[in-house]
Amino acid sequence: MPFIVFGELAPWRRWRAETAAALMKRYPTMICPHPGYRASPTVGMGWVGESYARALNRSQFSICDGSIFNCVLRKHVEIPACGAILISQPIDGLKEYGFVDMENAVIGEGEALLAKIAALITDPSRLLNVARSGQKLAHARHASKHCDQLYRWFLRRRELKPGQTIIQHGTFGPFEVVENGRSGAARPFPIQANELTESYREADEDYRSGAPGICLKKLSRILELKKEYAPARLLFVRALLKSGRPQDAAQQALFLFRFAKQADQAPEPDPVEWAWWVIANLCRGDLAQAGAALDVYPALGHPELRRAAWLVAALQGQTRPRPQPAKKSDRPSVAISLAPSLASWLAEVEDLLRRCNQFGFADMVSALLREERSLGSDSAAEKTA
Repeated sequence: MPFIVFGELAPWRRWRAETAAALMKRYPTMICPHPGYRASPTVGMGWVGESYARALNRSQFSICDGSIFNCVLRKHVEIPACGAILISQPIDGLKEYGFVDMENAVIGEGEALLAKIAALITDPSRLLNVARSGQKLAHARHASKHCDQLYRWFLRRRELKPGQTIIQHGTFGPFEVVENGRSGAARPFPIQANELTESYREADEDYRSGAPGICLKKLSRILELKKEYAPARLLFVRALLKSGRPQDAAQQALFLFRFAKQADQAPEPDPVEWAWWVIANLCRGDLAQAGAALDVYPALGHPELRRAAWLVAALQGQTRPRPQPAKKSDRPSVAISLAPSLASWLAEVEDLLRRCNQFGFADMVSALLREERSLGSDSAAEKTA
């Protein structure tokens, strides 16, 4: 088979979908759908491990995009490693990996990309040279024995103190421990413009401008495209609360955790998702459930979760120190667009409580907010972005 394509051809993977469609019109092309993210998927399970490698080896070309993060993926290396020619979307990071257009890969889009492919097909000798050069690159530079980045990151991670982060100088360069707020990323990976990310950006603007109904409509479209898109799921919960629908929000708040448990046997939820499960229960007026949720995963730590725990304690009449912004033991989160300070977070929670008719809780949060603002906690030193 001259061409083989693995993965879903979703609208938010524009380059992949358009390139695959163009190839199918011109050449024999085998499409291997994504098997899905279930615990025991039944579709496409033949294309894993050795069978996946053999399928690539029997093909002349295979395509790979850069996902929404516009970065080099594992498949970029797997394709040439198995002897097929990599057809890739233009990505800045390809050069760092050693890929050169028409020397060891085919890089481009649209009609120009198709012209390059046609030129190789009509020149078998050159096609063979590109395939061999790609395979040589993959095995010489990107075999598992060359990939020690995670281990080097782990060694630096053990040295971190509260308030410190790690940056890497280049894709394969050294790691450095730095203080929070310092800019040091060697090269950013801008998210590609596509229906998924553009709709999310618009929905976020609608939420911030006080139009949760419009926000929910746009988020619903996003979740039709990709139901596990984490930023949209969290914003969906917040928009439901802002629309005065706490019951619906509570039903949605743990969607990603349930999804991850089924697909990947996740042992615990995302800490920010769990924090908003707590907030959703407060908006339902269920203080007992909100408090009980905080005891389920005692080792789960994150600034947002500590905010929720501090607030629940205050509503229960307890006195606790103000939540710490960051700890070395904190778990990472996929959430974005969080309030940058405790005061701004309290302001949002108060608004959501009032919209959900929890006026007693809202008045108590309002008192906490006045106290917080009197402390000047919006200063840069207190920010917890």
